[in-house]
Amino acid sequence: MYEHTQSRAICEGAGPRLPNGRTAGRYLQEAGVVVWVREVRRKHVLHFMDGFSINEGLLKQLRRAGVRLIRYVLDGDVYEIELVEFLSSCAVLPNFARGEDVYALPRASWRFQPRLDDLGLFAFAGRA
Repeated sequence: MYEHTQSRAICEGAGPRLPNGRTAGRYLQEAGVVVWVREVRRKHVLHFMDGFSINEGLLKQLRRAGVRLIRYVLDGDVYEIELVEFLSSCAVLPNFARGEDVYALPRASWRFQPRLDDLGLFAFAGRA
């Protein structure tokens, strides 16, 4: 896992945009690595595969921005994976989201850090 305490926003409010124009997460710079961080709710988890997904439009934006690490935060727990690792292991769901292809990967394939308390402390737990 990357050190979460030395992050800085690349540009306030910067992040990829959904087709409706809403921002989907934010870009951070951590030790020279561009990280895409997205806080999600349980409804964003693909229940049929217990995984996270990225729409094709978002994926194109992540690549253009030079993102190397994807980080999802779910109920304070952190799931992360290198973009190249995600792409080499994900399943493609054609036309899944209003005609847009979606790339999905089970949570068991992501590195996992549970949140220990409300202060934001984490303990490395390896893979889920």
